[in-house]
Amino acid sequence: MQNDQSEVIRFIVRALADDYESIETLLGYYKEPQPGMPSFSKAEIIQALTALITRGAVQPYLHSESDQRFVPAKFLPESAESYWFNLTAKGKELLSQLMEED
Repeated sequence: MQNDQSEVIRFIVRALADDYESIETLLGYYKEPQPGMPSFSKAEIIQALTALITRGAVQPYLHSESDQRFVPAKFLPESAESYWFNLTAKGKELLSQLMEED
């Protein structure tokens, strides 16, 4: 079942509020779903991340094993599982707006 993309975007922005997340960790939120919590497919998460990156709200990173840090990177959706994601300043503004709506 397809979810409204705004629901997926809300979920991602909230998940990225305080930490870097990967596709795997975002999908991991659904290992033990809570009642009433919508579930999203990997394709829906990648589509929403792509939209958020295009809007400048999320920055994709690659993790450098040699110096143990995250390096900003160009996002390629076909390699989405290689990236980590975090909010930009625009993403933090979006998070604030979402929190005010609740």
